[in-house]
Amino acid sequence: MAGVAEHDEEMLGKLYDQYAPRLFGVISEIVADSDVAIEILREVFVGLWKDARRIHLGKGGALTWLMLDARSRAIDRRRLDDGLRSAAHSGLKSLLRSTSWLPRPEEISRVDARRLLLNKIARRLPSSQNHLVELAIFKGQTEAEMAEQLRQPPGRVESDLRAGFRFLRHRLRAVLGTWTADI
Repeated sequence: MAGVAEHDEEMLGKLYDQYAPRLFGVISEIVADSDVAIEILREVFVGLWKDARRIHLGKGGALTWLMLDARSRAIDRRRLDDGLRSAAHSGLKSLLRSTSWLPRPEEISRVDARRLLLNKIARRLPSSQNHLVELAIFKGQTEAEMAEQLRQPPGRVESDLRAGFRFLRHRLRAVLGTWTADI
């Protein structure tokens, strides 16, 4: 990152070569159009190039910052493309703000090393909760959108989503907290 902050093109190229395939995978989970995914990937690296001096990575590292930026840009683009220009009143947005199920940035960098265990955690979620969590995280859907798509009452969607987040929060803390966690 220090090299990118000094506008070293070779360092940016190395970061791109190392992380672009992963980022493209995350972006592609959120937006269906591969041309749009490529455009978002480009925006992520252009943003990195422009803002590298101001980016404080903390303990998370470059991959963490890039993943969070890519996910955020992809969800924003998906919402824009779906005509959801204002999600300020979204029930999901307030839910995500009010819960602490997501790991902190310094923990995200450890997630990659625990990928197999994390897949095991996801398989333990009841299928209805797993599907809702996927729609929320990877598709950026609101509770109302999920309720309409799944033809479920909004209260049921909210309840199942909260239960899924609580389960994930509990298990993620165990997995991220120790290498011998029993999940």
